[in-house]
Amino acid sequence: MDIHVSLFSSSYSPITSYPIESDASAASYFFAAPAICGGTVKVENISRKSVQGDVAFVDVLKQMGCTVEENDNSILVTRNSSLHGVDVDMRDIPDTAQTLAAVAPFADSPTRIRGIASARVKETDRVHATCVELDRLGVRVEEHEDGMTIHPVEKMRPAVIQTYNDHRMAMAFSLIGLRFDGVTIENPSCVSKHSRTSLKFLKICAHRDRVTGNNELSTWFDRIPTGSLAFTQYSHRCPQSPRTAWRLFAFSHFP
Repeated sequence: MDIHVSLFSSSYSPITSYPIESDASAASYFFAAPAICGGTVKVENISRKSVQGDVAFVDVLKQMGCTVEENDNSILVTRNSSLHGVDVDMRDIPDTAQTLAAVAPFADSPTRIRGIASARVKETDRVHATCVELDRLGVRVEEHEDGMTIHPVEKMRPAVIQTYNDHRMAMAFSLIGLRFDGVTIENPSCVSKHSRTSLKFLKICAHRDRVTGNNELSTWFDRIPTGSLAFTQYSHRCPQSPRTAWRLFAFSHFP
């Protein structure tokens, strides 16, 4: 059978300016920082008007006890009280599940993450990899077909975290370094697919030289005292849009 295709001449008007939203998935790491440490983080150039589902990660933090302030062009997340475990279906926001897995050990009750079977076929099997690395840190975790159950922990053991060449493994587990010493991120350069400033973020989270494999990091925030977090107008440029940037304000202190 012959198929005939006819093409008609036409014209179009080029779009000279097209705004691209900031990355809501990457914003989850900044939103998670005060949940883990206490204090407040303000992320600019993002709002609940976003078409990206991952902005709903702040709703999970709200269920855990954080307060969320939403403005037209920014979102503030604050934690001033204890953090509670949640039972949450993350099928619509699976890219933030690893971020929640990094927050969950600091809650006062278990967290059940459901609906993320699709995460097993990402850059790595993110469900299994997350469970393995939490266990490596001494966190009690139960793996399920569609997710995991993470139990609270009072103290973690030092460990070298395997990233499986997955940038979300590196970014999420670096957050744990805000509270515990001895967290080393293996192969941090895997975050370069996200943005070069993500390497700087890893340096901040892991303190001094506990991020391995990239000498360039030693020139950025050369010394950050263990047990304190103080980002002042830290600017993170969205990799999707060179015209937009997040400005992060966090004033936090934790035990």
